[in-house]
Amino acid sequence: MDEGIFHTEYPREVAEFMLTEFGFVLDPGVFGFNKEQIIKKSEALTDMIEKILGLTKGSFVISL
Repeated sequence: MDEGIFHTEYPREVAEFMLTEFGFVLDPGVFGFNKEQIIKKSEALTDMIEKILGLTKGSFVISL
């Protein structure tokens, strides 16, 4: 937050949400998603995180 890169009033909550979602949604053992579905979910999570943090599209990357 000190760098001014992210723009949110709730930095702690966003961080908690991100950790929970990545650990839960992208875990193939939870929902049984195949690789293609996991890639699509990660793209959706990337889009949401960029919007939540006020980032430019394409500036947040998830490497699987």
